Amino acid sequence: MNLLYFKINKSDDLETFIEFWSKLYSYSNEFVYKNAISKKQFEIADIQNLFVWKNGMKLSDLKQKSLEQKILSKIQIINFLKSTQDVDLVLFKNEFL
Repeated sequence: MNLLYFKINKSDDLETFIEFWSKLYSYSNEFVYKNAISKKQFEIADIQNLFVWKNGMKLSDLKQKSLEQKILSKIQIINFLKSTQDVDLVLFKNEFL
């Protein structure tokens, strides 16, 4: 019998969290992700490409409209959050949840 074993790994360090969970995911065309995510500041095309990459295909009209209204219109906030060491969770929650 093959059972999955999950170890609870609690960390307050974002880098450790990302390193741990990234090992569990594999996507094709990972270069799209790496090219965009490594930039200091996102451009609209970077975020668009990330959503298409994660979706695995062109976004439907409804998804595209939602992306434009809820995410792309807030690129300045996204880049502000990306540029800070300590993520302002209140700001993030107010803008994106």
